[in-house]
Amino acid sequence: MKIRFLLFFLSLVIPSFCAMAQMQFVSPFPGSKMQNPDRNVIIRPGELLNTKALSPRYFSITGSLSGNHAFMMTLATDGKTINLKPSDPFTFGETVYVNVKPGIQKLNGELYSGFSYVFSIHRQYTDQEEQLISAALLKAQYETNNVVSFSENQSVNSRSNPSDYSIWTNKNPAPGQVFLSNNRGLAEQKMWIIKSNGDSVYERTSPTTGSGWTINHNGYLTAYDDSDTNSFLMYDSNYLRIDTFVAVNGYSTDLHELQIFPDGHYFLIGFDVEIMDLTTYGGQPNAQVTWNVIQEFDKADNLLFEWNSADYIDITEAPHENLTNGQIEPVHMNSIEVDTDGNLIVSSRHLDQVNKIDINTGDFIWRWGGVKNQFTFTNDPAQFNYQHDARRIANGNITLYDNNNYGTPNTSYAKEYQLDEVHKKAKLVWSYAHPLINGKDLASTATGSVQRLDNGNTLIDWGFIPLTGEFPNITEVDASNVIQWELQYENSDGIYRSSRYSWDPCARPSNSSLKATHITSTSAKLNWNASTGAVKYYLQYRKHGTVNWHGVKVSSSATSYTLMNLTPGKKFDWNIQTWCNKKGTEQSNYTAINTFTTDAAKLEDGSLNSKATLEIYPNPVTSAITLHWIANNKNQKQSKIQILNLMAQIIIEKTIMPNDGTNEYKLNVELLNKGSYLIRIVSESEHMETKFMKE
Repeated sequence: MKIRFLLFFLSLVIPSFCAMAQMQFVSPFPGSKMQNPDRNVIIRPGELLNTKALSPRYFSITGSLSGNHAFMMTLATDGKTINLKPSDPFTFGETVYVNVKPGIQKLNGELYSGFSYVFSIHRQYTDQEEQLISAALLKAQYETNNVVSFSENQSVNSRSNPSDYSIWTNKNPAPGQVFLSNNRGLAEQKMWIIKSNGDSVYERTSPTTGSGWTINHNGYLTAYDDSDTNSFLMYDSNYLRIDTFVAVNGYSTDLHELQIFPDGHYFLIGFDVEIMDLTTYGGQPNAQVTWNVIQEFDKADNLLFEWNSADYIDITEAPHENLTNGQIEPVHMNSIEVDTDGNLIVSSRHLDQVNKIDINTGDFIWRWGGVKNQFTFTNDPAQFNYQHDARRIANGNITLYDNNNYGTPNTSYAKEYQLDEVHKKAKLVWSYAHPLINGKDLASTATGSVQRLDNGNTLIDWGFIPLTGEFPNITEVDASNVIQWELQYENSDGIYRSSRYSWDPCARPSNSSLKATHITSTSAKLNWNASTGAVKYYLQYRKHGTVNWHGVKVSSSATSYTLMNLTPGKKFDWNIQTWCNKKGTEQSNYTAINTFTTDAAKLEDGSLNSKATLEIYPNPVTSAITLHWIANNKNQKQSKIQILNLMAQIIIEKTIMPNDGTNEYKLNVELLNKGSYLIRIVSESEHMETKFMKE
């Protein structure tokens, strides 16, 4: 039976190499041997697909040991990429056969041919090997595992002239604030947003670690957190956590990079630790080899692209790794940059290399530096090594931070290269090394970043530096390499990355903070969080299903407001925006619409009564207030409308003859002083009252 099974799948797989030419991208990599049991399958033919014609019946996933797998099929938001998520994990040590029947339809009606391919699941590791894998992950994180993350019980503070850091120079820096987080070491771990003069805009202390504290491409704040699941966290401009990002398919999330864009799609890096027999290289039979995996997701968290360095890079390409060690990390990827053409520029420290990867196929477009270098370096014979943070900048050049660990001397540099990608030439057009301090070069062992600013200045984070108190952590230089701004963090050997951005948000209250509480038949307390930049808030509400809103201005010192005179048993909509100046000309967007429902009114005997409410509007009021109520006045008795101050003194009194049923009455209150008042309607049989605010 097993022979028949294998022959059947061989008949599918052998012709697949021709059919695979039709497929733009598949993952796992065809023929790969070390996949995790709990993982999905990605198939991207390349063209937009006819979603109406796409069906799970075109696909089958079969394990050589586990048999046929049920799966969930999802088409990603790009309209091209198909995700197949098996309901159950694969079995350790088995081969997996993926078969696609002919007939998948393009949007233009053309059909794809069928194809098949295989990959394999790694064997089950022993308990001891699992411990070795955990140790290898810790080692891989060690170089950069030194930045702050958030939790709900962490302390938050804002203050001026903190003693945690010193501003050495502040001449003519670029506009904006500096985002930084010190490495956890002798100093308490903190995240900062600071002004150039050193004043703290924002500070948060955390007992856990993190990385990459910055404003991301989508305008939100992001940071790495390793307190639980090793994940990136995203925060709004009120510093409230709103999302989490993790690697999938059994990979641990690498702290080096999260790139998230306005359309919601994002890139991150995963760790893939494999147990490999390296005795061929004089190494260990169970060496722990840590590879890196790039993953791209759409806004719905569908996996669009997965690129495992183990499928494209040979372990011997790492020039400084000792293959006889038990733990080996051939790649150590530390930055992803989405290039102007949509492809990926990736820095790999342990390869001494920056690569450009085709986002559609996964193939290398070019390889720059290291053993597989394709470029000729001009006027930079030393090239770069153990580098970080490769970025395409506005003029088309590429900047990077050259740690230069293996240089002689090992001085660290910020560098800018002009690349001729056709003729494969790399010209060094700018570099900066810090002037000697006490006769010593600034040499960084790891981490660091380079940011070209809009005014032409360059912000350089020196990464891990000697803990001697002699060197700065961050330096900003102008186009002439003159230092314009410089910071040293006390008792810290480094800052992973730092960045400068303008940070003056007019933040709306966070949707997660919106709550309606203390709901009665005629009132509800609406709550929100304090918002960055708020001068006041503008709250609006309406009966659900109606068009017109009622608006209320609320002081920025308040984070709640109680609505009065609501109709019992009704559903209401409400939302709120922030005003960042007194006139409201600078304002945030409104929050999402929230709803609440008032309680039904009850008489003393517990029966329902819809005639127990006095409604007034607008509230607050400036000139005239309108009263709306339902009266029980079959006997034609007079009622009095009274307005009382806070001392219970009657300020205004009107005698009226209400209808038996619905009534509406408009009362001029323009002459009242600003403040709070009580308005009531009294008769022989009824008493209704509520509060209002005169502005």
